[in-house]
Amino acid sequence: MNSLYLFYIKMLYITKALLEGNTQGFMKFVASPEGDIYGACVVGDGATEMINSMLAAKVLGGSVKDLARLIFPHPTVSEHVGDAARSVFGKAIHAK
Repeated sequence: MNSLYLFYIKMLYITKALLEGNTQGFMKFVASPEGDIYGACVVGDGATEMINSMLAAKVLGGSVKDLARLIFPHPTVSEHVGDAARSVFGKAIHAK
């Protein structure tokens, strides 16, 4: 079996979450070293909006790399998707 990696990023570090006081929650990606999406989890305010872009990427054959290249508006909760995707490659802006 190929290796899988779990990437975890807290909502606490997203500007929109801080502005609205909704810092409880997190996002996880399960991905291969090549960036293939095997799973995702979003917990927190705005989770239903965020999971849609992750699901669309998976269904359309996209990868975590594709999500990492997208531009997400700032400040929005959806920018968390891009940051979580960039965390797979060690390039998250808001991760601590």
